[in-house]
Amino acid sequence: MSGDVPPACVAAAPAAVTDLLGLAMSPGGTFESPDWQIRAVHGRSAPQVTVHDSADLKFLRISGQSRAAFIVRSLAQPVAPHGRLEWIQRIPLSPAGADMRHAATDDSPLRLFVVFHTGGFFARTRRVLFYSNGRAEPVSWSAPSAVSRDLHVIRISTAGNESDWTAISVEPAADYVRTWGGSAPCIVAFGVMQDTDQTHSAAIAELHHLIWRSHVPSVP
Repeated sequence: MSGDVPPACVAAAPAAVTDLLGLAMSPGGTFESPDWQIRAVHGRSAPQVTVHDSADLKFLRISGQSRAAFIVRSLAQPVAPHGRLEWIQRIPLSPAGADMRHAATDDSPLRLFVVFHTGGFFARTRRVLFYSNGRAEPVSWSAPSAVSRDLHVIRISTAGNESDWTAISVEPAADYVRTWGGSAPCIVAFGVMQDTDQTHSAAIAELHHLIWRSHVPSVP
């Protein structure tokens, strides 16, 4: 994801579905996949990322305390941004004291993120939307990251008990336009994150059915 000439997006067929996690063929235990990389944040230790199988349902479990890491799937060919990112999650344990409105408590048990190809030939920045599970923030809260205005955090709201399996669906292209204006560029990576390095609290998040469902935008 280095700065280079903006690539052409792959225009997928309408309603094309990409299984991003690919857990069907993953054995239980430590999550290992050639499509995904785990990158610790600023020298922190990475959370444990494991694959579990319960009642014929495979899911990813991310757990840690005082840890932070990006779990990234970079795309060999950028895709057109029009579509929906869909996943099913549950949060058995949120970090105590977390509040994303303040840098000193900016932790989350689970963040799904989308990386857009932005910038010119010499640019090395990317705009990233973080769909983040919160705790103390208002349900509709959304704000630039304390790190950079090119990173934007959108609080995920879930109905009912967050420790139950809950389906989430977002439209990154529409959120990009609302956040930065203009037109959404190609998507170059998807990712998952957990960070507990600010509050030093424990967190557990579980995830399955992470898919990208493309669609062709309507012509005005």
